[in-house]
Amino acid sequence: MNIYVINYEGKKKMFRYNRERAEVSYVAKATAEEIADNQKWLEKYGKPLFEIQSDGYVVINSVGLSRENWDDKEARDEYLNEWCMQMEEELAYMTADLVKEFM
Repeated sequence: MNIYVINYEGKKKMFRYNRERAEVSYVAKATAEEIADNQKWLEKYGKPLFEIQSDGYVVINSVGLSRENWDDKEARDEYLNEWCMQMEEELAYMTADLVKEFM
């Protein structure tokens, strides 16, 4: 599976598409610190803290997307841009809720 990078509002987001499952995943490269923390957690608790894939990426979220829409660059970019906007909006709401909680 190849990593597809989209630059949304100056923020690069990476996605990976699984053709077998017709599923697109929002991914991020695991940092050295996350890898080390994951190893410590695995040794201490017997299971990973993060699900770091063999290629070093962490899947943040996944959704279904037809192969036809993935193969159509215009449809794919529109879909991914919309998903990015939804994630940004959700983050803004969660941040506002957190600020309210501590005020």
